[in-house]
Amino acid sequence: QQLVDELARRVAPQIQRRHRLEAIRGRGKGYTLTFQTDGGAKDELADVVILAIPFTLLREVKLVNVELPPVKQKSIQELGYGTNAKVLVGFRNRPWIEQGYTGSTYSDEVFQLSWDNSFLQPGAEGGLTLYSGGRLGLESGNGTAEEAAARLVPGIGRAYPGALPNRTGKVSRFHWPTFPWTKGSYSCYKPGQWTTIANAEGMPVGNLFFAGEHCSYDFQGYMNGAAQSGLDVAKGVMALLSGAPADSGASAMSVEVGATEERR
Repeated sequence: QQLVDELARRVAPQIQRRHRLEAIRGRGKGYTLTFQTDGGAKDELADVVILAIPFTLLREVKLVNVELPPVKQKSIQELGYGTNAKVLVGFRNRPWIEQGYTGSTYSDEVFQLSWDNSFLQPGAEGGLTLYSGGRLGLESGNGTAEEAAARLVPGIGRAYPGALPNRTGKVSRFHWPTFPWTKGSYSCYKPGQWTTIANAEGMPVGNLFFAGEHCSYDFQGYMNGAAQSGLDVAKGVMALLSGAPADSGASAMSVEVGATEERR
């Protein structure tokens, strides 16, 4: 987070918030980007564009006079995304530690896995993050956060006997499938996608570049894939503007890019 904060500080005058991309229109070698803002629609002209939004959101952007190869269109429209959700539950103490465990739990319970979100933090109180995916991830978004916790914590009671009476009542939830700026967690190939679209996600088209964890071939879904993608796209854009050959790490066939979602 400190890295991101410092990068943002250095380019703060160039960051424009509360702009939702609605359309991209090709104009020669450049593009017109239409954003929805608090003051209405706003157009921006750009010679080079880096799209670092998940494909779940790019699908909602209107593309006009932007020719994409069939494999690129397929990757944007069909790339799978996870349905992971986190429910964070507070405890007055850390019974898993007292029982000789770390709090990391893998199970056939409805929360699927957990970890100690208070690890290495001072004080007696602690917390567990209950993590779910697939159908159970979707169901974690039903009802209130407390109602979701009530469905999940019985499994914690079975894993760590005596833990539940020590709940503080504090509950928080993050449900990636319904978060409006991602509409999914990290990218997750569906059956057959590895052999049909893999490595097409980050493939640049003209002066249009693509970034996001979903675009990293080697580390898709992870923060290091996101960091790698940003570096590779930067190299690709600099090579384009300078007329120099693209760096070997960012080939003309596929500039590997990856950016947003953290997998923990």
